[in-house]
Amino acid sequence: MHDTLRTLKAEWAKLRGSSHLRTVWILPLLFILMEFFIFQYRLLGNGTVPEELAQTFKNIQVQLSGALWGGYFYPVIIAIVPALIFRVEHRNKMWNHLGAMPVSQARIYLVKALTVMVLSVASLVLVWLLLWFEQRFMMFAAPQIGYEFYGLAIAHVLGWLWLGSLPVMSIYLWISNRINSIAVPVVFSIAGILLTTMLTSQTVDEPWKRDFIPWATPTVCVLQILHDADAGKKANFMGDLFTEEENIIRLPSGKKVTTWQNIPDDELFPPPPPTPKIALASYSIIVGLLFMFLGAWDATRYRW
Repeated sequence: MHDTLRTLKAEWAKLRGSSHLRTVWILPLLFILMEFFIFQYRLLGNGTVPEELAQTFKNIQVQLSGALWGGYFYPVIIAIVPALIFRVEHRNKMWNHLGAMPVSQARIYLVKALTVMVLSVASLVLVWLLLWFEQRFMMFAAPQIGYEFYGLAIAHVLGWLWLGSLPVMSIYLWISNRINSIAVPVVFSIAGILLTTMLTSQTVDEPWKRDFIPWATPTVCVLQILHDADAGKKANFMGDLFTEEENIIRLPSGKKVTTWQNIPDDELFPPPPPTPKIALASYSIIVGLLFMFLGAWDATRYRW
């Protein structure tokens, strides 16, 4: 236990002025600036706000915390931070030195994994605080819209986002430990964003086969929470690129044929029930721990 605390203290000493610590606060700041200047800024200076526009902005923070932050910014954080946290050892070729110390490589790996988890939680807490600060500013600058802060709903979304990201975060830790390259996890992250956007925008017969893909699980968790909070409309910004048009049949040749029916598609072919939340939570915890301990076991193997 004493060795673990000393290892943890040494790891946290490396955070001072480090690039992975800067990533934790820079990306949330970029997110809140983008969210403000694209969605909130237009309300400043307006004497009256139409009822339709006011309803649109009612759940905008809850929706964007899941769709914009959870769909694009957070996947980059959980890919970059593990790569940066192993970069010190890779860059300075310190693995032989660490192997000669009276601390096992597995313990060092698990301490780094714990550090990454704490940093990911810190980024989510910072996002919540920035959204709260933005809401207080908007209440002062644009009181005509009756701005409310759904802090509990946002915390619920961010909490499920973190829980659903445990499997893919553990995979990135494993990759970052073995590969001396920041580009590799970033490429995996971008491919995962595109794959998730394509899969979550379509209805599948057996949702669990899609939901248990590690890259898709965080988005699936968020979409379910947004749906429960009545903020799920347009939660997947790029999803329309992969969604089939209503009342359109695409022939094998690529030609589109318009059809007509007096019963909506969602009533004629009702979507299957979503994967239960308890199943998503159990999968995230079990698979996340499995990959983490596999990565710790692999860290004990000899490095060439």
